[in-house]
Amino acid sequence: MMSIKLKISYLTIAFKMSNELTNERNCFLGEGTNFYRRMVILLNWRSSLRRFSRITTIVFVMFITLAGISGYTAYSQAISTSISGKSIIFEDMKNNYTFSDQRLPESTTDEINALGKLTITGNTKGSSMRNGFPSYSVKTGNVDFSYVSNKPLISENLDQWHLVDDPNKSVDSTMLDEKIGKGAIIIQTSKDGIIWVTDKIMTNVFDTNYAASEPLYTSNALQLTNGCYYRIIVAYKTRIRTGQSKFLFFTQDDFSYQKNLEIYEFYLFNESLIHFNDPNMKHYKVSNDPIRTEPTGYTGAKEIKVSDPFYNLNLGDFTVSGFTEDSKDTDGNPVFLKNLGDQVTLWFKLQYDINHLNGNAALSVVSDEEGFDNYFRTTKQNFGKGTLIIRHTDFQNIKTRPTIYTNYLEANAKVNADTKVGLYEEGDYEVALNYKIKYDKTKILGQSVLPQFSFHRVFFKFSVRNGNCMVFPFDLSTGAELSNTSITPNGFYLDLAKSRYLSINVKREIFKEGADGLTEDTRFNKPAKDGEEYKEEGVYTITVKNQYTNQETTKKIYVGSNPILKAHVFTQKPISEIKKEIASGATINEDGSINMVSKETVAPKTIPEVNKTQTTQTIESTESPKVEQTNQLLGLSNLSIGIGVAVVAGLIGIVKIRKRK
Repeated sequence: MMSIKLKISYLTIAFKMSNELTNERNCFLGEGTNFYRRMVILLNWRSSLRRFSRITTIVFVMFITLAGISGYTAYSQAISTSISGKSIIFEDMKNNYTFSDQRLPESTTDEINALGKLTITGNTKGSSMRNGFPSYSVKTGNVDFSYVSNKPLISENLDQWHLVDDPNKSVDSTMLDEKIGKGAIIIQTSKDGIIWVTDKIMTNVFDTNYAASEPLYTSNALQLTNGCYYRIIVAYKTRIRTGQSKFLFFTQDDFSYQKNLEIYEFYLFNESLIHFNDPNMKHYKVSNDPIRTEPTGYTGAKEIKVSDPFYNLNLGDFTVSGFTEDSKDTDGNPVFLKNLGDQVTLWFKLQYDINHLNGNAALSVVSDEEGFDNYFRTTKQNFGKGTLIIRHTDFQNIKTRPTIYTNYLEANAKVNADTKVGLYEEGDYEVALNYKIKYDKTKILGQSVLPQFSFHRVFFKFSVRNGNCMVFPFDLSTGAELSNTSITPNGFYLDLAKSRYLSINVKREIFKEGADGLTEDTRFNKPAKDGEEYKEEGVYTITVKNQYTNQETTKKIYVGSNPILKAHVFTQKPISEIKKEIASGATINEDGSINMVSKETVAPKTIPEVNKTQTTQTIESTESPKVEQTNQLLGLSNLSIGIGVAVVAGLIGIVKIRKRK
């Protein structure tokens, strides 16, 4: 409502301004204005022009702002988009909702009475096709998936198609831990739209406790960074009463049954993050070699023997790109320096097929269904086939909650391809990849006998720092950025531009009047913080150091109105030298610059006060001819324009008189 009120206010003011513009035009050349009045207005043409320009500018700014508000409001809100799917009906009750191995008659979910409607909600934009899948770009954030059920199908009206309990525990090739019950929803993801990985299974979804307001699923940053295909499968059994029949003395209802399958497929990607990996981009390996750990919590380090099948087996490498320079911290961990426009990116390149490690069919990565990480204090959960854990520590040494990507190797990583993990700003990062390996040493009739399991972990740290050595002071009153040697009577504040790891020091000096004139006195010399304000009069020296580049930047700003101190900051000259120049007749401008007198007009150092006045008059007299000449030119120009306009106005009047005759 606030934005609507603001729009109405702007439109009202703009309308009033447009009326004033019209009145201004009518006053200048409108009907009913006699010739003499026009001549008077023409003599004041400059003030009218200034007023006209000011009003026009205000109206223009208002309309631009109004357009900006409208655009921002329309784009900033989350958008809900309905996804159209395929619907398959099975009349054979022995069918396990099989759709991948054969071609079956199908309709769209828009054409039949589907169980519900699938929507995605997020900051999405547009719709196109990618490899035959509807594609949606995501501007920021993640996307929620929701499925709203159709009430008649959930009702108990026997004479309409309605849900019934399905005791089966499989949908196509996907095995379920529980029976389908009143509907199952399976969410799968894919890196290529061909091989699908089951991410989430929900059974007995549409019972009486179904909460349609809760999202079924939310995408994650890793999926959107690389782009991800999604498949949502909805499976359920329905029936309808077709009549009644008698058996002995009993009357029973006759029903017709069918199994229903709804399949929704689409592609999501973050348009600001996804891009092709430049082969010429410099990559820095950050991951260490994997270690074999204890089976509980991936802690400790167990010896890997030469005879072990996974000896010297490294699944892949993590690398970092998009930086300008690299360095090391005190512990030997890599530090990546970024400049404006750099995008520090973490990548992972998988070396082997996780189902046939190193080409060995007996060696594979398997799910760790009760995995947890003792270092990151994670809860026990299904880690799937490899879990990636990332934790960020900010400049205040606050550790964020770890981000956990379960089933990472199967769902996200690609063999012999650089897969993007994410983009990273300033901070310290800890990364771990935990996975479980199965070795089928002995098989009898194709079945593994006494398989061996081992647990492995890749762990490393890295940091990101801004490579610049800059701080940005801004005027407290105007908001303008202040450069080195700037002068402000209002004070200033510091903006570190998110460079949180720079060493910034501010020294304030004041100048006291003593026996020998102004003398320096340091009031403080202390570290600065982002957003800190400085209002008291004095000369401020801001020193910035970057410990990783050994660069240093110094800025000097004066807060106050003392002319001598202005000149001291602007020219960087000692105060004693500035005093000598003033004694020699120099003057100080508002910005602190010094106007030096010419040698011809400089009098001896011990000139009386009268001579100073004469010197000033001499300086003024040397400048006055130029000013007078300029004024004469402006006067002639104004007069010429006035005469020209008057002649045009007279000709128009003569034409009108002739027409009336």
